[in-house]
Amino acid sequence: MAKNAVSLSKTLARVTSAIAGVQKNLSTVAQISLAGVVYSPATLLALLQAYANLVSALIAAHNQVHGFVLSERAQRKQVHVILEALAAFVTNLFGSDPNKLGDFGFTPRKVRVESTATRAAATAKAKVTREAKKAALAAVGTPAATPPAAGGTTTKS
Repeated sequence: MAKNAVSLSKTLARVTSAIAGVQKNLSTVAQISLAGVVYSPATLLALLQAYANLVSALIAAHNQVHGFVLSERAQRKQVHVILEALAAFVTNLFGSDPNKLGDFGFTPRKVRVESTATRAAATAKAKVTREAKKAALAAVGTPAATPPAAGGTTTKS
């Protein structure tokens, strides 16, 4: 048999067909030798039926899990919006008190700390940029308007 992936439903169908075939055609045989192991028809039927029951339960569990996943995905968006709104509400109500926000599972926003050296460097850079921009605009100036050619029309040749 090829090692291609076979779906559970196809496997279940094959096992169910095998059970029916053994019951119909091999129930009177005393022993059946398969892959080096000797089975009685009753033992073979019990083995196949146990596997069929297992695969049926697995298919049902898989469908149930799939349904739960779809439900979770649908509710996740709604809950995310509610949590964001609740965080804003709690922050407006209690401010940035970490104890009160922690009761709801939220943390206060981190305050950005900017050193005076960083602020001074940014101010100096902005000043240099403004001066360079003014110098560039002054260097360009306004170009003189060129008069149109005599005759007013041009043709392509």
